[in-house]
Amino acid sequence: MNNERLSRRRFLQIAGIGAAGVAVMAACAAPAAAPGGAAEGGSAPAAEQVTLTFGHHWDAAFRPRQDEFDQGFIDRHPGVKIENTYNTWADHNQIVPTWAAANTLPDIIYVHGRYAFPWNFEGILIPTQDFIDNDPECDVGGIWEEALRLYN
Repeated sequence: MNNERLSRRRFLQIAGIGAAGVAVMAACAAPAAAPGGAAEGGSAPAAEQVTLTFGHHWDAAFRPRQDEFDQGFIDRHPGVKIENTYNTWADHNQIVPTWAAANTLPDIIYVHGRYAFPWNFEGILIPTQDFIDNDPECDVGGIWEEALRLYN
C-alpha cells in the first residue's frame, strides 16, 4: 500500500481527468440520426433532443467549472441537454449503489478510482471500451494514460 499523501491539487487533477474521461465517453455515444428530407409541403423534422443525466460529488465551489465544461460540451453537441445531480462525497459513495439497486442510475456517474473496480465487480458500471473502439469520432488521446488504465 502506498502511504504517500495525495495533495489537493493532485486530487483535483485526477478528478478533472476522470470527469473529462466520462464526458469523452458520453461524446462517444451514437449520434442522433440525420433528419430526413422534407415531407411534401412541410419542413424537415427537428433533430431529437437527448438528455444525459450525470451524478457528481463536486463541492459547490467546483460547480461553476462543471457548468463551464457542460456548456462547452452542449455548444459542440446542440442536441444534448445535461442534467446534473450533485451529492456530497460521502453521500455519493452511498447513493450510487442505492441508485443501482433501484435501477435509477444516471447515464453517467463520477467514479473515483477507489470505487471503479468494486462498482464494476458489483455490476454498477458497464464496460465502455467497445463503444470507444467502435466509434471513429471518439478520441481519448487527451486523457492521461493512467486515468484510462485505472478506469479500464
